[in-house]
Amino acid sequence: MYRALDRDDGLSQLCDQFAPGPRLVSPRRSPIISHKTRPTTLSNRNSLSNRIASKSLKIKDRHQFYPKLLSGAASLVPSSPYIRLSCCTSAAKIVDLTASLARPKMISEGEGIREMDEKALRDYLRRSLGWHEAHVDWKGALKDFPEKDRGTRPKGCPHSGWELLEHMRIATEDIFEFSRDAKHASPDWPVGYWPTSPAPPSTAAWDKSVKELERNLEEMGKFVENPKTDLFAKIPHGSGQTVLREAMLIADHNAYHIGQIVLVRRLLGCWPET
Repeated sequence: MYRALDRDDGLSQLCDQFAPGPRLVSPRRSPIISHKTRPTTLSNRNSLSNRIASKSLKIKDRHQFYPKLLSGAASLVPSSPYIRLSCCTSAAKIVDLTASLARPKMISEGEGIREMDEKALRDYLRRSLGWHEAHVDWKGALKDFPEKDRGTRPKGCPHSGWELLEHMRIATEDIFEFSRDAKHASPDWPVGYWPTSPAPPSTAAWDKSVKELERNLEEMGKFVENPKTDLFAKIPHGSGQTVLREAMLIADHNAYHIGQIVLVRRLLGCWPET
């Protein structure tokens, strides 16, 4: 067995935990080679290269490696065209294992042509429930809504600000509870998703609806961000829905009604154009 030694490298210690002997060597650092060693690189057209070149030794996507997660940061860097390793039967296993430790969990779609970081996807889903990157968010749409106008339906509009707020709250809560609770019973459609009157019963009722909407959005955000939540599995008590679909449904549904709230306020003359 050939053995390549590098200087005090934390990554080599990590490798030794799984296969004592062979170590990864940084291509940017000159290894200390004993007189019995002969290092092998991917450029060598030997039997080792032929056996394992199809595995993870040739880094096509250099940004999949995160050196901060490893103590031997110099051994795996995003700009490394290859990894030099010792000639041994377990070298491929070490590289595969090290790469799996350094790479975040990936999601493959279709035939695996496209991949994305699952953590990034969950973060985007959570933020999409309340962001304002394309339009005003729900908090901005409701900010400083005059009490006297909250129950007024402008001419040509079928709903008041209170009806739209309460509808968003009811629908968001229903979708969230459906996503996580098999015992949840949805309201009757469509009457159960709207308040019974255009005006809120009181200021307290308006404030309560705002707080409940915020709470449900935050809970749904935590739900999709939790790695234990399967975003792609069909919800057992549903009819083909997934948690991913339900989260996008909330974001899409609320964005539509946020636009309606802005329109209502403009028609009532109580929307701050600035």
